[in-house]
Amino acid sequence: MSTPWGPTKIPRVNSTRIIDLRFEPDWNSAYGRLVDIERRYSKMLADTPEARDTTEALDTTEARATLQTHIMHLRVIGWLYVFAVRLQCRHELSLRIVSCPDDETVIDLGRFLCDQYLRAFRKAKDRIPSDSSHPSRNSFDRRRETIEKKLIPAPINYSDAKRYACERDNDQCVFTKQFSRLSPLYDDHTPDSNRQAILRSARALPRSTKLEDLSGTPETTPFCKLECAHIFSESINQNIATDANYYKKFCQLTFYLLYYTMQAWATSVLDILESFGHSHLRQELQGALIHRLENVISISSEYLDMFDSLDLWLEHVVRAAEDGEEGHRYLVRAPNRRQAMVLVKVYSDDGIIEFTTPNERLYPLPSREYIQLHAAACKVAHMSGAADHFSKIDRALDEDGVLAEDGHQMFVLADRLRQAIAAH
Repeated sequence: MSTPWGPTKIPRVNSTRIIDLRFEPDWNSAYGRLVDIERRYSKMLADTPEARDTTEALDTTEARATLQTHIMHLRVIGWLYVFAVRLQCRHELSLRIVSCPDDETVIDLGRFLCDQYLRAFRKAKDRIPSDSSHPSRNSFDRRRETIEKKLIPAPINYSDAKRYACERDNDQCVFTKQFSRLSPLYDDHTPDSNRQAILRSARALPRSTKLEDLSGTPETTPFCKLECAHIFSESINQNIATDANYYKKFCQLTFYLLYYTMQAWATSVLDILESFGHSHLRQELQGALIHRLENVISISSEYLDMFDSLDLWLEHVVRAAEDGEEGHRYLVRAPNRRQAMVLVKVYSDDGIIEFTTPNERLYPLPSREYIQLHAAACKVAHMSGAADHFSKIDRALDEDGVLAEDGHQMFVLADRLRQAIAAH
């Protein structure tokens, strides 16, 4: 039975999905408090009638929207318990819940994690640089030269990251194995011998494409607009304290006071990750290191938006290898409504992809830990309802560019202000 990737109430305290709670009384107590608050707010929502065409319709709509948002924020915390990559995450969440003096502060904790932690994996629209120019030297030649020299400079920006990722991934999307439309494979001046070499160097080809069928016409190989996706976005290096001034100006007193309190815990997403048991990520991803090859993958433009919107993630497929390593095979996953659409173009029939490299020292593969954390964030976002919340903001801004007259889209304004301040 497949998991219903949509807003779902958090599991009971005795659920087998969080079996560790049975052995940690403090965790059990903190999580139990969370379950109780969610239950009470869900009952309040059920008792609040749908808006009718009455003079009280505006108040009713606002009340229901507020309750739904509160429940979503509570579920962000709850599903973080379930999908925690390390036990330290549950320990830290329990400490934070216990320190909250009332229900509202627990809700604000969930809001903080939604706005700051989940968004570290979700990229804002139109923020990814586009590089459509044809390279002066193709990636196939650059890769061959790099391997001969046994040296590759560390990428310091998006362009570097994209170029090196293309060299590592053979100018192919890791999901579909379609080649970049800028690949020398489609250049009329590329000798046939080079085209054949490019095809032979591919570990896999697009679905229903066979190497022997392309021997005379390699240029007919399916292509795509190839982009570069960051597993962690550059926003993890932004200072959360910047947003505190916004909350002080535009939000309720208890809300922005929580943010000042949270600064003692975390002034950046890297601080949150450290408190969740991933202290080494600061050294690995701080500053320009965010562009390291372990944090980027080559991906077609049609898959990029889904990956950046938390609608596409990878689950590691454990396979006992002869050398004792875990391997780099992953099952491609997406919300139920998109799963079939995503898998139809994945190059393998079973929906499993494998990362490969011509030289792991020069061209390291994407980090299993980064991919696991990204997958956990995607699952939390969908099970809590945060993914729908983020999408609703995007749609409201794309379609209208204005707020609804009844005021129930005030969260759109709040989100836009938060993004604007964080960008400066």
